[in-house]
Amino acid sequence: MSNEFKLQAAWDLYRAMWGQPLPVAETVHGQQDKLTYVPSERLRELGLKGLGFDEDVLLIRPEYIATFGSPDLGPSMQRRDSVVVIGHPGIGKTSFLYYVLLRRLSSKSPTAFQLLGGSILFDTSGPREFSSTIPEQTLALADSSTADNMEPCNAFQTAAKAQVVRIIQTASPAKQNWKRWHKNLKATRYVMDYFSSEEIDTLGNILNLNCDELQRIYNTWGPSTRTCVNLTRYPSQEADYAINVENAVEDFVRKFQHSYIDPFEESHKIVSVRPRGEERSCLTARVAYKTYRKNYPTLHHQDRGR
Repeated sequence: MSNEFKLQAAWDLYRAMWGQPLPVAETVHGQQDKLTYVPSERLRELGLKGLGFDEDVLLIRPEYIATFGSPDLGPSMQRRDSVVVIGHPGIGKTSFLYYVLLRRLSSKSPTAFQLLGGSILFDTSGPREFSSTIPEQTLALADSSTADNMEPCNAFQTAAKAQVVRIIQTASPAKQNWKRWHKNLKATRYVMDYFSSEEIDTLGNILNLNCDELQRIYNTWGPSTRTCVNLTRYPSQEADYAINVENAVEDFVRKFQHSYIDPFEESHKIVSVRPRGEERSCLTARVAYKTYRKNYPTLHHQDRGR
């Protein structure tokens, strides 16, 4: 995707969202639970695919709102804190970053967005490419969830070190994507949780999937929501997926000489990662699939976070 195409997509998004309300629809689960989402037709109108967003809908998970609900990331974050958001692959970390981008544009707040091949700054003058100076009060967004060895760019880190901007990075637990800058800038770590059963049902309804089948697959092969949606859409792939998982688990266990899992190094086809209780800077990890967890109940990891 060329930089010219990305910049045109950024202008389309800017014209549609700068100072405008979030284009959400509402779905009701049960009698009281309400979840909002940006429908597929609105995503097309916003042109988010041209900026790398490749999902059918943008489900606004309750924890997006509870923890990072305001354009300034809510009262739980110190004014100058940068934060790395980690969690199991396929649970909505990238969607969260695009949600923050939409909220910032809606509130006319300066925001920089890092893409493969460059970064785009949105402010009162419109979107533009940049490589060095970032205005004060800018929120710098970087997604490393789907790219190995991609830290926030030097411009982001330099400005954050000078305490003129804050960084939000979304990443897998793999240390090479976040550990160095997180330590250097004393950033906060936030561990995103899996989808709840209610969220899975809601997503299934929005995507017109068989919700009973999606729940069965989620209970068997979760917690990656992305994987479970794909297996529900393409049921012929489940048998091959089961064989791949079994082989990977057996290989993983053969290598084990003790009961310690390093969630920052192991394959997340094998290891599941989630917050440890209410402390969102700490994580716990264990064998991902319930079938195998019964056989290897002692393989686990907990850390203290920051």
